[in-house]
Amino acid sequence: MAHQTSFLGYRRPKGPAATRNHLLVLSIVGLTAPAARRIARSLPGSRLVAAAYGRGQLGGDAITYRRQLVGLGRNSNCGAVLVIGADRTTADAVATAISETGKPVEVVTMDEVHEDALALSDAGVRHGARLMHMLSRQRREAVSATRWRPR
Repeated sequence: MAHQTSFLGYRRPKGPAATRNHLLVLSIVGLTAPAARRIARSLPGSRLVAAAYGRGQLGGDAITYRRQLVGLGRNSNCGAVLVIGADRTTADAVATAISETGKPVEVVTMDEVHEDALALSDAGVRHGARLMHMLSRQRREAVSATRWRPR
């Protein structure tokens, strides 16, 4: 039996190639989870991760939680990430760590919309639609199996 040396996938600027090309809608605090659900429902094909908590964590708990969020966003099957947060500083920290992979990342926060959850949903859908359009233009191509490193 011949050994397959390539597969049809999505190249990533940094890191392993992917078999999927999803938009991840990543709500990083429980406060923004309802808006994130509305955003993800409005963007067919997107994937949602909505945290139940997230604020008020300290020390090791906060560090571990942040690493988990960043790890989800860095997954190679996420072609782009929309970070939904309560405050810009925290959301930007998560987005910056994810963007080190070279994938597009956008942020919307409650701060920017004066704590209006419907305005947050509206802004998120607009940002997410832009990211989805970018993803829809990417095509699968032959990728060396050595570029794919399962975890």
